[in-house]
Amino acid sequence: MPGGWDDLITAESYAQHTDEQVVYRPLNRCLAQHAVDGWQVPSRPRILDLACGSGATAEALLRVLPFDCELTAVDGAAAMIEQARLRLPDPRIEFLVCRAELLVRRRRRYDLIICGAAFWHFDGAVHTEILELVHDRGRLVFNLPVAQCAGEKAPHHPLQAALAGLLAEVDLLPALHPSIDRAALDDGFAAAGFSAVWHPYRWRGPQAALTALLRIPAMAELVAPDLNAAEFDRLLGRAEARIDLAQTVEVPWWVAVVERPG
Repeated sequence: MPGGWDDLITAESYAQHTDEQVVYRPLNRCLAQHAVDGWQVPSRPRILDLACGSGATAEALLRVLPFDCELTAVDGAAAMIEQARLRLPDPRIEFLVCRAELLVRRRRRYDLIICGAAFWHFDGAVHTEILELVHDRGRLVFNLPVAQCAGEKAPHHPLQAALAGLLAEVDLLPALHPSIDRAALDDGFAAAGFSAVWHPYRWRGPQAALTALLRIPAMAELVAPDLNAAEFDRLLGRAEARIDLAQTVEVPWWVAVVERPG
């Protein structure tokens, strides 16, 4: 990150997807609700939306936080920040183009740090360094797809099988992604004086929403980096012909709420 995300077409298509499709909206509502559940929200809370993308997580947060909150929305991709500015012209939001690895050096502290659908993209050292920015009674909240977690099994849906089969036909393998070890995360959190509660969540929706997601250029690179945009578009079209786009599938996630015990 940001890599291919700092691109105007990618940022615009990502923003359009979050507005029109049913993938990120329920994920962000769930994330925002877990952020405030059981939390005594301080006066004028200071919030950090890490890897804010086009602002969908910030939008969900503002619905559940008090009006006097101060929210800093940060992303390493300037194109994403521009989309977030356009979508959320809210005076409570400060927008900042900055990579997570550099952000932790600012040492500014927050009551809540939230990260929607991006935590696994960061360098492993950042996972615990972020905790140094959390106020004493604050919390870190993020989500992870189970498929990104080491040693954990997530059900495969027909779209994944179709893409894997088509790639195999041309002697290509799907891209491999670094896995998050939740046990190692827990150990790192504990060493920093924090503990995590992991809440299961299952996204349910039509496969058509997932194929629409994969048509975002940077998403395509995460699936088949050996193919150019036109080749991947044709591949995805062939995969769509093999599946029922209206079929409802489930994608399991974890939502982590990390705070100091007591």
